[in-house]
Amino acid sequence: MGEDSNDDRNDVVYSGTWNVGSVALSTCVAEALSTVIEDCPTLYDVVDPDALDALFGAKADGTPRDRGRVSFGIDDYLVTVNGDGTFVVSVA
Repeated sequence: MGEDSNDDRNDVVYSGTWNVGSVALSTCVAEALSTVIEDCPTLYDVVDPDALDALFGAKADGTPRDRGRVSFGIDDYLVTVNGDGTFVVSVA
C-alpha cells in the first residue's frame, strides 16, 4: 500500500494503491481509514471485505480485473476503490 499526498482534489484526505493479489484490498482500506478516523468503525460494519477483495481479484482465468469502481460511505468519508489498483478516501 502506498500513500499519495499530491492529489489535486481538496476533499481528498488519503489516496493510495494496493498490489492486486498480494495484499488484501480490505486491509489497505482499513489502514487508510484508521489514519483519518480516530475511532474508525470496522470495515465489516460498512462493506463485506471478502466481497470487496473478490470484486477486484483476478478473473477465473487468472487475468487481472483492471476496470470498475465501487464507492461506499463510512462516517463522514467516501471511499472510492478503482480496478486499476488505486483508492481514495475523501470527505463526503
